[in-house]
Amino acid sequence: MVSKKKKLEKAFAETTALPASKGEEEEDYRDIYAHVVKKVQRPGMFSRILDSAFGVESLASHGFATNKIRTAHYTTLTFVPVNLFQQFLRVANLYFLIMAILQLIPGLSPTSWFTTVAPLVIVLLVNMLKEGIDDYSRQQSDKQINARTITLLEENGRETQIPWEDISVGDIIRINQDHEIPADLVFLSSSDLEKGLCYVETANLDGETNLKHKQSFAATRGAQHADELSAWVHSYFVRCEAPNPHLYHFEGAVLSRENPNDLSLQEPLTADQLLLRGTTLRKVQWALGLVVYTGSDTRIMMNRTPSPRKVTQLERHMNVLVSLMFSSLIIMTTLMSMGQVLWQTHYGGGSRVWFLQFENKYPDFGPGFSGWIIGVLRWIILLNGVIPISLYITLEVVKVFQCNLIMNQDRRMYHRGSDTPFSCRTTNLNEDLGQVQYVMSDKTGTLTQNVMGFVWGSVGGRLYGKKSFGHVGLATPSALDAKTPHSLTLDPDLYHDLGYDINVMSGTLAEAAERKAKRRQGFGSDKADKGDDKHDKDKDRDGKDRDDKDKEEDEDPVRQMLLSSSRNCTTAPMRDLEAYCMNLALCNTVVPARKPDGSFEYQASSPDEEALVIGAAALGFRLVSRTADTVSIERLTWQAQSMNSHSMPDSDPDPKAGRRVPVRERKGKDRPSQSAAPSKDSQGIREDFEVLAVLEFNSDRKRMSLLCRTTSAGSKMSKKSHSENSSRIVLFTKGADATVIPLLKPDQPHLDSLHRHLDEMSNVGYRTLVLAQREIPEEEYRTWSRIWNDACVSLVDRESKVAAAAELIEVDLDLVGSTAVEDKLQDGVPAAIQDLLAAGIKVWVLTGDKIETAISIAHSCLLFTEQMEVVQFRESELVATEAAAAAAA
Repeated sequence: MVSKKKKLEKAFAETTALPASKGEEEEDYRDIYAHVVKKVQRPGMFSRILDSAFGVESLASHGFATNKIRTAHYTTLTFVPVNLFQQFLRVANLYFLIMAILQLIPGLSPTSWFTTVAPLVIVLLVNMLKEGIDDYSRQQSDKQINARTITLLEENGRETQIPWEDISVGDIIRINQDHEIPADLVFLSSSDLEKGLCYVETANLDGETNLKHKQSFAATRGAQHADELSAWVHSYFVRCEAPNPHLYHFEGAVLSRENPNDLSLQEPLTADQLLLRGTTLRKVQWALGLVVYTGSDTRIMMNRTPSPRKVTQLERHMNVLVSLMFSSLIIMTTLMSMGQVLWQTHYGGGSRVWFLQFENKYPDFGPGFSGWIIGVLRWIILLNGVIPISLYITLEVVKVFQCNLIMNQDRRMYHRGSDTPFSCRTTNLNEDLGQVQYVMSDKTGTLTQNVMGFVWGSVGGRLYGKKSFGHVGLATPSALDAKTPHSLTLDPDLYHDLGYDINVMSGTLAEAAERKAKRRQGFGSDKADKGDDKHDKDKDRDGKDRDDKDKEEDEDPVRQMLLSSSRNCTTAPMRDLEAYCMNLALCNTVVPARKPDGSFEYQASSPDEEALVIGAAALGFRLVSRTADTVSIERLTWQAQSMNSHSMPDSDPDPKAGRRVPVRERKGKDRPSQSAAPSKDSQGIREDFEVLAVLEFNSDRKRMSLLCRTTSAGSKMSKKSHSENSSRIVLFTKGADATVIPLLKPDQPHLDSLHRHLDEMSNVGYRTLVLAQREIPEEEYRTWSRIWNDACVSLVDRESKVAAAAELIEVDLDLVGSTAVEDKLQDGVPAAIQDLLAAGIKVWVLTGDKIETAISIAHSCLLFTEQMEVVQFRESELVATEAAAAAAA
């Protein structure tokens, strides 16, 4: 303990504090001062002219960008020159432009200029018209977006509707449900006054359809008007990083205006408090935000890249061919002009060619260098038809014909399930469809359905999820869906080891369901006849109707099934399994919401987490509440003993028999006390945990951890009270096996079996996670929390400091188990990949899974076949090879 404390204190001493002032960091950070009185500054006439003519963006007050956006390519004055420049990047257009210029020179062209200039002008005008229409649509879209209105909050309760383009940094605005967020905001408050949560849809940013939850800043949570924020606005300001394109990263802090250097007054701001422009607010009526980035400084605009000019392979080849033909034309006309000069020299002075007498001035020079130059130009004009301008017009017509009359009418491209026909949105690239050489695809959500199923679990040396009730001769309980993707919840051994009577689950629930159905059918007839007196007597102390409460509880048949079976089982639950389920229910960022029928709906940014939480709820460990500070779990187990002390009855498997030890076989101190016996009317217990820190998952750490303190001793949901136990601090961790296993204590009892199970899961193609936990002494936590808090408010290299602080606490973990999640392939994926490979197209699939999992997925989607030889390149081997080569050199 002493060495660990010294290590933490040393790390604390090395942690760089927040800079006292901006100073040398001025270019990297900005200070945002909120205001509750807004002065709308309209741009002047000169600024509007510059913006319309050249697209020059004016700056708002304090030097920040305005919130007006521009996605159009052209302006009033730049349209013609820029469009012509882009069109003359095509070699053929440049060639015909040169021909037109030569033909317009007086006395030079032997033919009329009309035959060249007129077709060229038509081609340029048609293309210019098409580009102009497209850009006009962009400009109209920009005007429509900039003219959208938003509610600005000001003092004295004023709420003003202002257009998006008038939003400035420091404004406090309100966004309503299902509306798009107009700027990058620090999330202050929402209609969820207690939890301060909101949900955003980020499909416009990253294509993800899963809602992501955001947490409001703690000091402003619950505020609804500007007056409620006035004291905070005048006492604090926000310091945040300079505008950058990082969508999932944000470094900021709230500092005191009077004493910005006081570390104790600083509060961190992370990506959880940042609402990005382009996202859509969901599931809350409104949200308040402080504007920190506007217009071109917002994340979505900084990630926007100008659409490149699309050049097909055919056009590239044609450019090369035109260049070669033009070079050949130059050589040919040069030789022909030389021949002309030689002939004129030989015959020009004779009387036989009296009609070829030369004036020896432009354009009728005699034999010589000047005459040779004029001859070359005239021959080029005469032979310019070797490159026909009609070829490009014909190609454009063919492209339109292909798109509208062939591709859009292709019945084999019609998807019956979604009633979606083929739609060709551009005619620029259709000739490239038959020339694709490589297809690069993501795995999750592209090849797979992105619908996760919790299928296997490894706990205490045992692998669950392979059995079903049919394997033990029992019928599948009617409360369980036999077709559920979470097949782990159909394993009878798992329920048995958690202290449930599988015979009761399989048999008696059908009768309970039948009684429930009869009760619903008779509701409103027999009970209605009894009058309102009986109804009034059934009111509880809170004014709720007991019938309504019972009905609400009955809405979850799985929970009722577990409750009934837990009262009749004589086998104590397996302690490792209970810790496993608690880890699943706690260590996540899932937010639960109770639906009107009493059941729970889970909102998760990751479908993996949602699957694990649903699986834990089906096993009796239900996540019921999550805020920034607390997490609550309702658990149904064999006994109603508090999880705070984790003092479950010893229930390790018999090492010889490999079975659970019934309670009646235990003797002495191993026998559970009488006070721990299950209550017949118990609904279970509610566990409340105070969240001390969330060590978030990222691509470098490949794990997440939740550090929490038990705050209640398991308040029972029944009438009987429960004795309190002392609070404890526990670290729950889950992540990739490559990052979690090295953090375990040595000599873990079930580590060998865990490795076998992980290999088996990976070989089947499942996504795996390893669970671990550790109890943290109070003194160690206090020392570590100072490092953590200072790292969280740092504006200098915060990400690496937070990661370093997390590594200090994530050590000496106890192994809990592992999970296996399945993401099934979409329909038709193997056949589609086979067709691509048969066409000679190289298919690459990108995945973040383990090598074994990736190989299994490749075989299942027929990217790999049995006839192929699989060659593995591992990073460690490549690094070792490079090191060996460097040493040899």
